[in-house]
Amino acid sequence: MSFLKKPYYLEPQKEGGKAYNLLREALKKTGKLGVATFVMRQKENLCLIGVYKNVMVLHVIRFDDEIRDTKGIKVPKTKNVAKEIAMAESLIENYTTTFNFTKYKDIYNSQLLKIIESKATGKTIKSEKVETEPTAAKDLMAKLKASLEQKKKKAS
Repeated sequence: MSFLKKPYYLEPQKEGGKAYNLLREALKKTGKLGVATFVMRQKENLCLIGVYKNVMVLHVIRFDDEIRDTKGIKVPKTKNVAKEIAMAESLIENYTTTFNFTKYKDIYNSQLLKIIESKATGKTIKSEKVETEPTAAKDLMAKLKASLEQKKKKAS
């Protein structure tokens, strides 16, 4: 969502340990987030304060006037058949798993660094050709069905 900007870990000042721990435990037990504002670099910021791995985290979020209006976004008007929606929902349910942050890596950055290092030593790197296949709108139902079948086969 476009509300979030940047997270920061919060650490208590020397005398603030008790208050920090009290707020952290209360936020954890209630499952709620705190809302606050603060000034950094001559700019007021809106934020949410929560807990991650027993440390408080401040998530800078956008003020309402910083969020782009969606009126200018062109979304085509189409009719969806109930069967198509049900199949799409089924596909989402079948592929839903627990999110694991450690599973995702910045591959682009590591590949870019390899290219830079290779060029610095005078080596030339050939780019890999990637085949892409656009999905025609008429084939959407067929693609959804095939994906569901493939998922069912893997589960068996």
